[in-house]
Amino acid sequence: MNIIGLQRVAIVAAILAANVDGLGHQSKLNYQEYHSQLLANKPMAMNRDQEPITADIEPLILGGGIVPPGTKTYTTGVRPTANGTDFCGGSLITPTHVLTAAHCNAGDIQFVSVGTHFLSGTEDGEQIKVVNKTRHPKYASETNSYDFLVLELETASSFPPVALAKADGSNVVDGGNATVMGWGATTQGGYQSNELLRVDVPIVNNSACAKVLDVDSTMLCAGGVLDKDSCQGDSGGPLILEQSDEDVLIGVVSWGNGCGLAGYPGVYARVSVAVEWLNAVAPEGQSLSRGQRKRLKRRAAFMRKMGMVSRVAQEQMDEQKTKENGMFADLEALQNSLFEADTAKSDNKGTKHGKKKALSGKQRQKLAVRELGQLKAVQTHQSFKSDPFAAIQAHLQNTVVQANQELLQKTNAAAAKRAGGANKMDVEA
Repeated sequence: MNIIGLQRVAIVAAILAANVDGLGHQSKLNYQEYHSQLLANKPMAMNRDQEPITADIEPLILGGGIVPPGTKTYTTGVRPTANGTDFCGGSLITPTHVLTAAHCNAGDIQFVSVGTHFLSGTEDGEQIKVVNKTRHPKYASETNSYDFLVLELETASSFPPVALAKADGSNVVDGGNATVMGWGATTQGGYQSNELLRVDVPIVNNSACAKVLDVDSTMLCAGGVLDKDSCQGDSGGPLILEQSDEDVLIGVVSWGNGCGLAGYPGVYARVSVAVEWLNAVAPEGQSLSRGQRKRLKRRAAFMRKMGMVSRVAQEQMDEQKTKENGMFADLEALQNSLFEADTAKSDNKGTKHGKKKALSGKQRQKLAVRELGQLKAVQTHQSFKSDPFAAIQAHLQNTVVQANQELLQKTNAAAAKRAGGANKMDVEA
C-alpha cells in the first residue's frame, strides 16, 4: 500500500528541544516539561485524504520486525476517517471496546481499524465508528498518570479481544521480555511504517526507571536497549506478554525521552492499575451471546496457533536467507578470484611506467588453489544445487588452462626472441 505523499512529520518536539548535559547526553526530563515542549512545537500530520489532524505525543517501533498478517488482530489503529491514516494505536479489549492512551484524545478520534495489517485505508480489517469515549477519571495531563482512554464501538468486532493483565500485577516480572506493536516510525522523526511492526523489550522495574525518568506507580517501564523501542506514532498501542495460551495486555504506549536511547526505557500506562475501572466501563461480552463468546474463544485459540506457526516460519525463512547469503558470499569470492586470475598483476616495483607483468607460474598456481578452495566452499554449502555450478567448474577449469596456455605462449615468445637475438649477433660477427 503506497503512503507516499502522506505528510506525516509527527516528531516528538520535546525530545528535539530537550536539554543536554555536559557529556552530550539528554538530561532527565519530567513529563510536564516533555509535554509543554511538545505543545509549543506541535506539528501537523496529514492523512491520505489530506485532512489535517493534530499530532500530539506519538511515542515508533524501532528495531523491530513485521507482525505476520492476521495474527495479532486485537491490535487496533485509531484514525479520523474510515479510510484515513492511524495517528495512534489501541487494543481491542472487548468486541465493542478499544483501549488507547488518554493523550490520543487530542487527535480527531472518529474510527478504529481492528485487525488490520496496514497503516491506512480499508484493504483489510474492520473499520468501525467510535460512538463514545471514556477517559480515566484520574488521568493527569501534567504527569501523564492513568493514561487510559476507552473507545466504545458502534458495532461489535468479529476479532478476538486481548486478555487484560491481572489486577494484582502478578503478570509483570521485572527483567522479563514484553512485546510492543504499532505502526510508528522506524527512525526517530521519520515516516510511519505502512505495516504493523513489533519489537521485544525488557521490563524494567520502576525504581531503576525513576533514576532517569519521572515515573509513578501507574506507569510501567520497558526497553532501554539501544535502537529497540516504541516512539512516534505508537501511542496507545499494546505492550503484551506472549503466553502459551493467550496474549496478555500489560501496558499502553504512553511517553518517553527519545527513541531507542540506551539507558532510557519507554514509558507505558500500567494496565493492572486500571483493571477494575476497565471492567466497569467495558464489561466483557456485554453484548454477545454465549455462542458468540465461544466462537471468539475458538478464533482466538486459532489465531494464537497461527501466530506461533508464522513466527516459526519467519525464523526458518530468516535462517534460510542467512544460509543463502553465505552461499552468495562464497560465490562472490569465487567470482572475484576468477576475475583476479585474468587481471591480477604482480608487484610493479622495478617495471617501467607501472606496466603489468605476467604472473609467474608459482603465482598462478596459488590463484588456482584459491579458486579451487572457493569452488569447494560453494559445492559444500547447504543451499548448493549441482546443475548451476557445472558451468562454474567448467569456467574455472578454462581459466586455469587459459592462464597456463598464455604463460606457455609468452615463455615461447620470449625464448624465440632470445634465439632471434642470438642469431642476429652471430650474423653480425
